[in-house]
Amino acid sequence: MHDAIRTLDARGGLIATHELIEAGFGRRARRQLLDDGVLWRIRQGWFARPDTDPMALRAVRVGGVLTCGHALRRHGLWALEHPEVHVRVAGTDSRLREDRDSRRRRTPASSAVVHWTGRSAETERLVATVSDALSDYRRCVPHDWYLAALDSALHHAPLERDALRRAGHPVGVDGIDGVCESGTETMFWLAIRELLPSIRRQQRIPGVGRVDFLIGERLVVEIDSREFHDTAPGRAADRRRDLDLSLAGYRCLRFDYDQIVNHLDRVVAAVLAAVSRGDHLR
Repeated sequence: MHDAIRTLDARGGLIATHELIEAGFGRRARRQLLDDGVLWRIRQGWFARPDTDPMALRAVRVGGVLTCGHALRRHGLWALEHPEVHVRVAGTDSRLREDRDSRRRRTPASSAVVHWTGRSAETERLVATVSDALSDYRRCVPHDWYLAALDSALHHAPLERDALRRAGHPVGVDGIDGVCESGTETMFWLAIRELLPSIRRQQRIPGVGRVDFLIGERLVVEIDSREFHDTAPGRAADRRRDLDLSLAGYRCLRFDYDQIVNHLDRVVAAVLAAVSRGDHLR
């Protein structure tokens, strides 16, 4: 690995000119790093690797760090991404730039969405922390989408639990406890839990394994995430599970990502219709 890359990575993936100078990279050396494609100049006085996440680089060009849905997904969490880049910027910052051209000052017509904060964004140079990204996401999306992202953080990043609670996120409130394994599961859970108080999450069925939801004695609801279930092996595994459930005496209702995100009311209606027919009873 190039010495400049090691130096840059040690500083969180973004490095300033004065830090390169302190590390022994003078003007000629810096010019050579740029000519060789080892580093990219992102905005005046700041450099990153060429393979850095493009959305994070757009946030840096503006003058902050990537936040909201894109940041949460970079942390491996569930979130619905925005088409625009969302940037977390310290309240004392000025001279913001356009996200695709750092030579141009940001204008009211800019596509980038800026989240001003009273705290400095310097602790994270490219991507906001999980807690900060969730705080910004909370202000940008419907409340249930935010709760789904928070639930995902509790499930996939349990070490963040205390930091999330300190930041005012409703950890453990109203079933937001990290039990659901995906954000789409949480969205379904939030929509139906008051209509079917007896619905149970993450139930183990002998010979089949754990299912997303179990209603009554034999009605299973499975929520397919986009990441796994939209692949050929994922779909094949789903069909095998459906077969095993049927052989074990269960009925399975399976819903995909698009149905949960865009047609949740119809999904809930379908489940309630199955219950009204008695599909959940032996």
